[in-house]
Amino acid sequence: MKKQGFTLIELLAVIAILGIILAITVPSIVGLIEKTTREAFLLDAKMVIKSINNKLLEDNKFDISLLDEVNIEGELNISKDNYQEVIVTKNSQGKPYLKIIGKNKWAGLTACGTYNKMKVGKSNEIECEEIEASFVCGTPVLHGGYEYKTVLIGEQCWFKENLRYTNNDCLNNSWSNNANACMIHTKDDCPSSSSNYCDWPDVVVLYQWKAVMNEDVEGGQGLCPKDWHIPTDDDWKILEAFVDSDFKDSKEEEWNKNDYYRGKDAGKNLKSSLYWNGSDIFGFDARPVGFRNASGALSNVGLNSDWWSSSSIDLNAWKRDIYSGYDGVYRFLYLQTFGRAVRCIKD
Repeated sequence: MKKQGFTLIELLAVIAILGIILAITVPSIVGLIEKTTREAFLLDAKMVIKSINNKLLEDNKFDISLLDEVNIEGELNISKDNYQEVIVTKNSQGKPYLKIIGKNKWAGLTACGTYNKMKVGKSNEIECEEIEASFVCGTPVLHGGYEYKTVLIGEQCWFKENLRYTNNDCLNNSWSNNANACMIHTKDDCPSSSSNYCDWPDVVVLYQWKAVMNEDVEGGQGLCPKDWHIPTDDDWKILEAFVDSDFKDSKEEEWNKNDYYRGKDAGKNLKSSLYWNGSDIFGFDARPVGFRNASGALSNVGLNSDWWSSSSIDLNAWKRDIYSGYDGVYRFLYLQTFGRAVRCIKD
């Protein structure tokens, strides 16, 4: 009589054998997949360095330290979608040294090294040289799709222009007492008065205080780029003391004698000479973009400029004003619900 199917004992034996086979083969398959992924990521990292070398051949003055995970697509024509962080510098032999942290299909992997000596591994296991892209004040900073000019004033490195970065929360929040919104305007919002200075090209963003602080603390990054912060009240004092002809070498306690109007010509020396009535001898290039009041209404466009500091007291924060008709700088403690411009300063 022909045997039909398996007996229970035979079926259990087959299952046991399959279990043994899976126990042997599955780790091997997983290991093969991981190995293949690492090798592919290694080739990808080498392709980045090769593209950097090609860029240097085209322009030997190109500063590779400016490359990062944001601008790599525009500069090297390499998709930025799979890179969480990109840092590039040169080693002691002058060769490009890359540290690249993956995301999406390369999630959890890091590669670092030169083209001929590159290693790759899990991000929590691999040891790379501690490299940091060197920054020289005066070179541009790319942040949120905008390229910002920078300027060295004394020992401080400042944005040479106002912050224009916004996030969805900032733009979508209603202008109200929560002090967590921002609004955009241009020179077209300037009143048609011949006495106003409105011929400036930039789009302007004015922020309520909480919006630009982004839940950060005094001296924190806020909406500024990494390694930059919203200037503190003391940061502003240092700047004012340096640019003013009367107080350039003064002691801090002398500079504090007047809490509200400060200096002989600090404001004049910060104002743009091209778009305002200033001397701009230090390159701060301030423009009279105005401010927004607590209801969101735009005021004083073409007449004055206001900037937030990150220093606050209760529902107020310290701000700085300069005006068309005055050469000094005003310092006020004011409601956080108003909208002011913002400059970033290097940590």
